[in-house]
Amino acid sequence: MKTWTSKGFALPTRKSVAKELGYDKDPLRGALVAGSAYSTPWQAGPTLPTVMNNFNNQFLDAFLGKSSLEDAMKKAQETANKEIAAGK
Repeated sequence: MKTWTSKGFALPTRKSVAKELGYDKDPLRGALVAGSAYSTPWQAGPTLPTVMNNFNNQFLDAFLGKSSLEDAMKKAQETANKEIAAGK
């Protein structure tokens, strides 16, 4: 797991590995590691691809500085909800 996650493209599922890699203190990954204590796993369902696509697209804009993270996540939520409602 250490080898797989050391490149930064995925987060380790083991707390010991996250700590060893310094992800708990990393400015970009630290909040994700800290949030694991209260997070819930994704649940597959018919709308998961819509949710994932919208959040991934908007997160990229926030990462690139094109929008704030808060604005990007709000836009992702609103867009995903509209697409899900339209598909019913």
